[in-house]
Amino acid sequence: MERPLSPFMFPTWYRFQITSALSILHRLTGVALAVGSILLVWWLITVAAGSELFAATHTFLASPIGLVLLFGWSVAFLLGTPATALNSGALLGAATLFWPRPCC
Repeated sequence: MERPLSPFMFPTWYRFQITSALSILHRLTGVALAVGSILLVWWLITVAAGSELFAATHTFLASPIGLVLLFGWSVAFLLGTPATALNSGALLGAATLFWPRPCC
């Protein structure tokens, strides 16, 4: 007797949806923005602390790991900014300034 497959198996029952992809992307960009913000604060503190700490920070940020973190932060910012503006209604509010609704 064969055992039944799990209902969440990809080929038979589950179809990948765009909402799943957007949820995963939203989580990844949130993590990247948090890590990038911590890096920015760390960099600002070392700028104020002195040249020795700044040199160590610059060495880390210029390393391959630092460059990957900065690249991820930049991509997350570029992906997250339009979505945040759309969700907050900022673009919609700005659009009404330039394209007013017809009267009556």
